Amino acid sequence: MSADPAILARLAATIEARRGADPERSHTARLLERGPAKCAQKFGEEAVEAVIEAVRGDPRALAAEGADTLYHFLVMLAAADVPLSAVLDALAAREGVSGVAEKAARGGEVEIHEAVTPEDRARCLALRVEVFIAEQGVSAALEQDGEDPDCTHWIAKRGAETLGAARIKSALPEGWSAGAALIPGATTGTAADAAGDTEAPSQRGSAVPARTGPGAKIQRVAVARRARGTGLGQALMRAMLASHALVAARPVWLEAQVPALGFYERLGFVAEGPEFLDAGMPHRRMILISPRQAPC
Repeated sequence: MSADPAILARLAATIEARRGADPERSHTARLLERGPAKCAQKFGEEAVEAVIEAVRGDPRALAAEGADTLYHFLVMLAAADVPLSAVLDALAAREGVSGVAEKAARGGEVEIHEAVTPEDRARCLALRVEVFIAEQGVSAALEQDGEDPDCTHWIAKRGAETLGAARIKSALPEGWSAGAALIPGATTGTAADAAGDTEAPSQRGSAVPARTGPGAKIQRVAVARRARGTGLGQALMRAMLASHALVAARPVWLEAQVPALGFYERLGFVAEGPEFLDAGMPHRRMILISPRQAPC
């Protein structure tokens, strides 16, 4: 059976007609009542489900999840007061233009900043799905842990391209307590700064506060395949480390995949504690000792 191509326009019109309806009797009205941010979140969740079915290779399930995704995309547009015609106009403007030329036209400088808009957060989520679920095989249940609303998110983008993403969670490492000595024997002076890189963290005097703050854990650091090896990952990390929130929150820490230890060491992180498995991959906890701002 071949569906009428105008079905999307009819669905968009139906969604618009549900605006202001009784939320108890209309699922669409209930979604719209929650506002653009919640509609965007729901769209992101449905898109993740579609990605999972694509990776699994189940055409029928993908078609069903694709239908759900299209519906929630139209709901998100309606919640944001963007008509379907605006999307169709954007597509029409690209018709007959090669993908290479269209991407070149988008060009521009890479922007790195906190992801505060629903659009930027949705783009961060989409990249994480691409990197962690599709590429690395991490389960959706582990990647989508429900903690995103409580985290600060960062994005690296160039025009419509999402190149990098990460999130920051307020948390102390296991076994640490607020107000305790950040590093046993550490001082805020620089007398011990001459210690070499082979010294253990507890032997470094370093330029770190002597007491812990609220703590900040960097998570979900993802770089698009096309941007790897360009220095973008280091630039994203340095931008986050220079932010006021991370300068004030100590310790700054993360749990790195073992193959990425060198990446974080170049930023001033030091591995500590034993190796452990997370999502089936070996990790080590790393603590930021002294941020290194110079290019590596």
